[in-house]
Amino acid sequence: MSRSGPLLVLPLALSVLSACSKNENTTVPQAPATTITAEPSHPAPLGSGPITPTTVTGAQTPPPATGTPAPAAGKLRIVEPPEEGDVLTIVRAQRVKAVEEKRIFVVYIGAPWCPPCVRFHDAIKSHELDEKLANYTIMQFDLDRDGQRLLAAGYGSKFIPYFVLPGPDGKKSQAFEVKILKKEEALREVVDGLLKWNGK
Repeated sequence: MSRSGPLLVLPLALSVLSACSKNENTTVPQAPATTITAEPSHPAPLGSGPITPTTVTGAQTPPPATGTPAPAAGKLRIVEPPEEGDVLTIVRAQRVKAVEEKRIFVVYIGAPWCPPCVRFHDAIKSHELDEKLANYTIMQFDLDRDGQRLLAAGYGSKFIPYFVLPGPDGKKSQAFEVKILKKEEALREVVDGLLKWNGK
């Protein structure tokens, strides 16, 4: 019996321990978000793909009949960007809305093949982060779909999850990326990083 078969398991196992790199081959992955063909070194998708606002924000309170704007809800909000359009223009418009509501606006870049991204999505869906990030509005971009336009806007990074605090012009003011693959540790790092921007 050949001894080479079992030995192939070790390199595969070691590759899973590396951080989620969105650019391992110096090109932006072009595969659909529901596949892992662009990132063969990562495990199969663990989530159901990008989160939509309806699965995250829940029921919205309608504006009062007087015509005055409704107060900002006291929980984390997830906003989906349009599938086309200039990133800086989209970010500027959403940031203005968030600032008017006295909320912190953050851009998030992830992918369904990235385990820390999946853990972050699961925490959002279960409302696990609503209290800690109650005054945050996060616009989530999908790396596989939006990679080229994100790079054009200066939102490139080596690893995901990637979080950007944009300035009034929509450009990156501050940012951090998560290099930990273990889901619970990565989630703690995400929350800690976001909380550092509280009040900015």
